[in-house]
Amino acid sequence: MDCFGVLESSRIHFFLSPQQLYEDVSSHKSSIEETNSAGNRFSKEAKIYDLKLKNYRETVAEQAHPSLDASAKRSKVVNGVETVAVELKALNEEYKATLDRLLALLNQLQDDESKLREFVSTNARK
Repeated sequence: MDCFGVLESSRIHFFLSPQQLYEDVSSHKSSIEETNSAGNRFSKEAKIYDLKLKNYRETVAEQAHPSLDASAKRSKVVNGVETVAVELKALNEEYKATLDRLLALLNQLQDDESKLREFVSTNARK
């Protein structure tokens, strides 16, 4: 077995792992899309709920206690729509960055393999 034969057998093991990693990460695309869909659905429903809650508070404040400023006694409310939007954006950016990085590394590995093949074939002739 020559130098290139050793290279060829190790290349298969070397490239199998990054390629499988890329395919594994890519296979999560449907889960990411489902998460985005559920997040968007949550946001729409939360906006409707927030509007109904605001209307209810205003109605109660006007009918029961006209002099009461309901907003002054209310504790700070965490906005679920904004929280979900921020988390979805972070998830999508991280997923895209991971795929982009893996693809760049795979391309670099292929370039390095081509250069190594050229080097081996050039030096084999000498």
